[in-house]
Amino acid sequence: VDNLAPTTQTYGSVLKACSRSSLRGSPKCKDEALRIALMTFEKLRKAPGVPIDSYKYTPLFTVIEQCTKGETYVKLITEVFRLCCEDGVLGDNHLHNLRRFAPKDVFRN
Repeated sequence: VDNLAPTTQTYGSVLKACSRSSLRGSPKCKDEALRIALMTFEKLRKAPGVPIDSYKYTPLFTVIEQCTKGETYVKLITEVFRLCCEDGVLGDNHLHNLRRFAPKDVFRN
């Protein structure tokens, strides 16, 4: 039991739960979903030997879209878009959603 560690599925499940909570939750629930999603994603990126795929980004983009506004939204969506590109997992579904929700200048940078 001492050597147990989260897997890519564990992280993915937490991110999906945050995404679902962000779609229907109260403002307090949405704040908590955003906090947990960002913390989980940060731990995922630091986890040795745990691959990041496009399926981990999809719920994170949803949480950011549903739980933030204004400057916070632009800052987070820009940073996550950059990381997604760096990780080489930017997919058509991400681009489709970003075109619908993200400010146009996110793509210029």
